[in-house]
Amino acid sequence: MEQLEQYVAISGLRIQVIAQAVCCRTPYARYLHQRLARELGIVLATIRNDIIRPADAPELDESAPVIHLVDTLDVDAATNEYRVNRGPWRAIVSETPYLVPVSDDVTGGISRFVDELNGLGVLVTADELAFDEPLYQQAA
Repeated sequence: MEQLEQYVAISGLRIQVIAQAVCCRTPYARYLHQRLARELGIVLATIRNDIIRPADAPELDESAPVIHLVDTLDVDAATNEYRVNRGPWRAIVSETPYLVPVSDDVTGGISRFVDELNGLGVLVTADELAFDEPLYQQAA
């Protein structure tokens, strides 16, 4: 997909996200929609800058950023620790934390936008932290 086509598609989705934010029933769902709209504005600015950059300008090496709307999780199996949202590292005591998609009831239907944006090459997640599976299986 060319950058201009991607720009137009993402702009259209951003307008839909803003409109959906007005209809959200909970402040949390409204916050998620507004945050996604703000992050998409940043993505659009990046694409716009790439479009207007002169042909002889050096190419910037930017990997596609991931927009995490709810939680991020880093697990270090070597030290048996995890951290949430780039916070402090914590020991895994009995259960391994993992991420699950937040339900549409909680997010006000944002998963539709997440799926469309992922299809356009804009990586978006709306996952929350969960605990209920053991980290290691006991040897029998």
